[in-house]
Amino acid sequence: MNQGDLDFNTTIILDKIQKNKVNEIDKKDLKKLKDQKLIEKIQKNYILSIKVAEILGKEVEYSEKKGFEDDFIIEKII
Repeated sequence: MNQGDLDFNTTIILDKIQKNKVNEIDKKDLKKLKDQKLIEKIQKNYILSIKVAEILGKEVEYSEKKGFEDDFIIEKII
């Protein structure tokens, strides 16, 4: 996927997710974006997927929101 591959409506929805305005998004649209692997759900929150974060150059923000896997944390502790 490249930066110009997304339609206008999808771009607007992704912007709302990035701004934590999920309550303004229809559940059908959330499911569609999740099925396309453009967003991820962590507990009750939605975040942009790593695929979108890489295109936008926001890998650091993705890592901060996603957190680390338990195995990674355990490995670092031990």
